[in-house]
Amino acid sequence: MDERARPDLGPSIVANNVPDDIVSITNLLLMAQASAKAHCPDRVCLSLIEQCVARLLDRYGLSRAQFGDGFRAKEFIEIPALVRVLGYARSEAIHSLNDSDCADLLGECIERLTKTHEMSQVLYPPTVALN
Repeated sequence: MDERARPDLGPSIVANNVPDDIVSITNLLLMAQASAKAHCPDRVCLSLIEQCVARLLDRYGLSRAQFGDGFRAKEFIEIPALVRVLGYARSEAIHSLNDSDCADLLGECIERLTKTHEMSQVLYPPTVALN
């Protein structure tokens, strides 16, 4: 593939001797954390995601610096999609990583985000534009 035609996929992560699924899930959680911070700055939820990330980094001997800290605003996802992403990460934590503690942390965050989103829909219902 021509290097110029390649889309910008952001920085690639190289973690020697670490399974790809660990790197992928950690990246997913870091993107989810950035999205949560942008759309719903619930400190408890952000802390829960951070605790899960820290567990993964520690368990697999990774450094936070290996993952960078920059996500572009266009990469942020809205709350409903964020809840689904965290649900996927929670499932992976249970089945692939065998880390029920991390899964519990993510479950609590999902619950908080769901309640926050439901409340915001009651207080600020989506508007429908009529043409």
